[in-house]
Amino acid sequence: MLQELEDITIKFKLRLIHLGLELPPAVRMTISLLKQIDMDFKQMSNVISGSYSTNLFTNAETVILQTTGQWHPIHNLQTLMAATVGAERYIRNY
Repeated sequence: MLQELEDITIKFKLRLIHLGLELPPAVRMTISLLKQIDMDFKQMSNVISGSYSTNLFTNAETVILQTTGQWHPIHNLQTLMAATVGAERYIRNY
């Protein structure tokens, strides 16, 4: 599941880059998948909202709300996966 979550996070980040957001490249920087996902959402949150949290779920909520206009309360990895898939699909169809 973590590999699938990392893959969709990278796709989401690439779509935001293609839309013109100045984000760092979507490449793996750490060995830990969870740390990589956390770092990607911190970077996206910082660029989109100007700040980031130390909490992965808070950063993901911020990024998804700011990019799609839809609020997704995220409390675990399953809801993070569902919200990220939905946000990536929304941006892809944009």
